Amino acid sequence: MDLSFWQVKLKEIAQSFKGDLVSHEKLNGVIKTECFDFRNSGANAISLAAWLGAEKIILLGYDCSIKKGFHWHGQHKKPLTNCTSIKHWPGIFEKVAKAFGHVEIINCTRETELECFKRDKLESVLHGLN
Repeated sequence: MDLSFWQVKLKEIAQSFKGDLVSHEKLNGVIKTECFDFRNSGANAISLAAWLGAEKIILLGYDCSIKKGFHWHGQHKKPLTNCTSIKHWPGIFEKVAKAFGHVEIINCTRETELECFKRDKLESVLHGLN
């Protein structure tokens, strides 16, 4: 969803990642999708999974916080920015929860700022899949 990210990282990602690359942007070697664009990569990942037909989505790493420092991947180098919109993320995910109310979305992130999804422990959810 982030054109500047793709412009900086596409070549590097394409060399090492062997799966499908998907974006809202029209880019060489990347599948263009028409799923919802929430302007947040985590929200868009949920949107993509739902668009592809997922009935249950398990979230990991959706802390939506930088209380313990920077984002999980560390600071981006310029020209990319670093979590400048984080204060808007809970509201974005509330929109996601409403848009995909027909999909079971379970947040198994240990510590999270999100309150809009059902919460559970990963072990319990995975055990229930058997």
